[in-house]
Amino acid sequence: MSQNVPDLQPVFRFAPSPNGELHIGHALSALTNHRMAEQLGGVFLLRFDDTDRGRVRPQYEAQILDDLAWLGITWSGDPLRFTTARGEIDACLKTLRLKGQTFQARLSRKQIKDAASAHERETGTPWPKDPDGAPFYPKSPQDTASNGDAAERLRMSSVAETLGRETVVWTEFDADGSTTQQERAISDWGDVVLRAKSGDDVYTFATVVHDNLIGVSHIVRGTDMQENTTVQRVLQELLGLPAPIYHHHRLVLDDAGKKLSKSDKSISLRALRAEGMTRDQLFEQIGWVDG
Repeated sequence: MSQNVPDLQPVFRFAPSPNGELHIGHALSALTNHRMAEQLGGVFLLRFDDTDRGRVRPQYEAQILDDLAWLGITWSGDPLRFTTARGEIDACLKTLRLKGQTFQARLSRKQIKDAASAHERETGTPWPKDPDGAPFYPKSPQDTASNGDAAERLRMSSVAETLGRETVVWTEFDADGSTTQQERAISDWGDVVLRAKSGDDVYTFATVVHDNLIGVSHIVRGTDMQENTTVQRVLQELLGLPAPIYHHHRLVLDDAGKKLSKSDKSISLRALRAEGMTRDQLFEQIGWVDG
């Protein structure tokens, strides 16, 4: 990797998407990553997850850099980007394709939802959904059509047979150094998208390839991403990549008990700073003890 990190030195990364501004949930994740890297004598990297090319804006990158500096966070080397590793991501997708692990999927989200609803009306039984609440992709003859844009999906139904087991495992670590083993059923997830109809790589796939490329050993993120680790572990196993270890920290919730998100237009760090919030006030709000 370009940062010349010695073997066995822990490598952490904070990976915001430059398609919007950071909110206080991002601040907690960045601070947690940074502190754990310091505690373990590791390297802390910054990566811009720029897979959604239609929404990426230079001004968001600049604001992220400014917000991180305000938080007192520094990183090693220049910021990294997914798009500079598109060749490696393409090669990994081709590997899965040649193994018969992917298929072309043309159904829209609405068509998938309609198929699920029709099944439930006709049978009275629920349509399967993944841990994020998305309905499984139906097996449809429409996918054999040669016209229309297609996403590329992982053929999850064949993964257990390929790997020779029904589950995947990963190691969770805590701030005190203790570890636990997590195990999940592969069948909890349907045929997830790897590359969208737009040609953009989906984060779940791209991050597996890029984390390995830059040597990430410790992944720190919110508990809302914990179940998604199953899919990432499946991809690591299929591609023969080593497994990082994971820490899933608490979330910052709004007054309604929902996690903060860009899609819900949660108030940004930039806006809070413009209103006069100090760094100490932010730390107090998120329950962060400095030092």
